[in-house]
Amino acid sequence: MPSDEQAVKSSQAQQLGPLCRRVDATPGSRPICSADVGLLLVFEEMQGRDDPLMSFRHFQSGPAISLRRPTARAIREFAERQRTLNLTYPATVAGKSPPAGFTVDFQRTLVGTGEATFHAACDLVHRWRQFPTAWIAPVVDSLPAAEGDVVVTLARFAGLWWLNACRVVDVVEPGPAFPGRSRRLEIAYGTLPGHIAAGEERFSIVCDADDRVWYEIHAFSRPAYWLARLAQPLLRRLQRRFGAESLALVAAAGAAAPCSQVV
Repeated sequence: MPSDEQAVKSSQAQQLGPLCRRVDATPGSRPICSADVGLLLVFEEMQGRDDPLMSFRHFQSGPAISLRRPTARAIREFAERQRTLNLTYPATVAGKSPPAGFTVDFQRTLVGTGEATFHAACDLVHRWRQFPTAWIAPVVDSLPAAEGDVVVTLARFAGLWWLNACRVVDVVEPGPAFPGRSRRLEIAYGTLPGHIAAGEERFSIVCDADDRVWYEIHAFSRPAYWLARLAQPLLRRLQRRFGAESLALVAAAGAAAPCSQVV
C-alpha cells in the first residue's frame, strides 16, 4: 500500500499535465524531485547513460535550449550557475516602478468573494500552481515561495525545450483580516542572465474592502538577447498567452472554493 505522502505526490504529479510524467521505481531509473518539501516536477534520470549535459546546450547568459527534454541534473546545474548572478534589470527597481524602456503588462481577473476564496488563491500562488503546466512549468528551491529562491521555468515550444531563470525578489504576505480593509499577497521574481527576456513579473492576490478577491499579474520586460529581439512579436504573444491561461487557472480554483464572508 502506498503511504499518504506517496499518494499526495502521485496526485500532484497527475495534476501537473503533459510536462510532468510519473517515473516508476524500476531498476535503472529514479524519480528526482525539484524540492524536498514538495513535488512540482518529476523527471527521469537514467543510470549508466552518458552525461546528460552533453546533449543540452548551456549558456551562462541567455536561456538554455535543447532538442531533448533536459534531465533533472541539467536543470539543477543550470539553476546553480544562475544562483549567484545579478538581475538583468536595475536591482534598485525590484518591487517598485518599472524602469524606462520596458514594456508594461497588467492583467486582472475576479476570482470570487470571501475569506475561503482568498486563502485558496493565496495558497495556489504560494505554491506556484498558477502556471499553465501544459507548456510551461516551474522548478523551484522550496515551497512555499520565499525571497531569494531561484525559479527555473521549463517550457516546451516549437519543438524545443527552454529553460529560463529568475530569482524571487519580493514576497509580501497578507495581514490579518479586518472588515472594510483590503489585503494582498504579492510574489515577484526578476530575470537572471539565463533568461531570454529582462524584467520582473509580480503575481498578486487581492482581497478588496468589499471582500472581492482579485488575481493580478503585473510585469515589465524587454528582450535581453538577439534571439528575443529577433522573435519579439512571438515572445509578446507567449507572454499574453501565459497571462490569459494563468488568470483562467486561478479563477477556476476560486470558483471551486467555498464562499465565505469576513465577520
